[in-house]
Amino acid sequence: MDIPPITFLGRLGVAFKQPPKNWAGLLSRNAWSVQHLNQMQATVLAEVTENLRRKVDDNAFPDADQIFSPFTTLVVFALERGLPTLATDCWPALDAALTTAEGRMQVASGNPAARIHKGSPYFNLALCHFAAGDLERGFKFLAMTGDEHARAGGDPFPVLLGNHPLSRRFLIAPVVAELAPGWTVRYHELTNRNLDEAELIALVMQAARRPTDGIQLLLALHRLRKASGAVQNDWTRYLRTRSLAEMLVALESMLRRIHVGHQGELQSQFEHLFGGRADYQQAFGLFHTDFRAIYDPLGGPDTRRTPGAVDWSVNQAALRIAGAPHRKAKAGVAAYAAVRLRNTLLHVLEANLQIYHDEAKCLDMFAVCLAAFRVAMDGEDGAL
Repeated sequence: MDIPPITFLGRLGVAFKQPPKNWAGLLSRNAWSVQHLNQMQATVLAEVTENLRRKVDDNAFPDADQIFSPFTTLVVFALERGLPTLATDCWPALDAALTTAEGRMQVASGNPAARIHKGSPYFNLALCHFAAGDLERGFKFLAMTGDEHARAGGDPFPVLLGNHPLSRRFLIAPVVAELAPGWTVRYHELTNRNLDEAELIALVMQAARRPTDGIQLLLALHRLRKASGAVQNDWTRYLRTRSLAEMLVALESMLRRIHVGHQGELQSQFEHLFGGRADYQQAFGLFHTDFRAIYDPLGGPDTRRTPGAVDWSVNQAALRIAGAPHRKAKAGVAAYAAVRLRNTLLHVLEANLQIYHDEAKCLDMFAVCLAAFRVAMDGEDGAL
């Protein structure tokens, strides 16, 4: 089967410099043997190693990204052909060459802190790991990219969390394409906003004012993607439910960051957020009062952390959102539903819950809890 010639990052909407001339023969092939692919890897290692030598000995490459341009060329080639490990397999040897070069640079300069900016290879590695389905390593290298940008005086968040053409392609677009269509109506009902790429980026960037919160939110959404689809079994149901719990941890952490002097749990955080805003607080408080009357009555048993309490909360959330008189009341209900799930999902066996067995109901709770992120975001921005 013919494979179309490489188009580099132009097809992805990103400017990219042409590869070194001696790549032309390798890249123009319409079919590649293992020998050809090994030759590509060897060429990358040789050229980057030579670039590193020139950087140390001749002070060449004021733009450190140019040092790694052969590796970038290989990454684009690999991604466009569904061969991400072709690039990631090169990294151990490249990393060793980089470590050696930095050591020589430190000796030559007499500065033990001298280093080479590594944002380009780290970002490329992140993309390859995402393309290979390895979310954890992908986020590790994205976080390392952010660290490199911060050391250089830049903002790590746009690259780190999707506000960049390539990271948007791998981190944001798949979530919007695969999950958002099922959430559009519910999310708009609760927030009066469309759940598109711009909205998801805004949510993630706001959460990422504490970087780990943004990463955890994206991880939860991508794990949910892995659990979705026609094939369902105990693993996909477990992963889906755990993803919801992870997302709620990020929500509570985000609110703790917003309320620096108020470090209570999620219910207390929302009560603090809604203080003086009766449109939200009344629906939130009534939901809580009704829940306590059944599952923690005065003088009665405390059954708040039981499967029945979770199921009741999920079903009541849907009913109360439908019956709420206006959007802010609906959002107050959504916030309390997030509280109940946050407080109980770590204390019950997932297999005993309705949302474990009912995918549609679980996905609806994702939309409800994602809307709670928007409520927290609006609270931080003074836009409630």
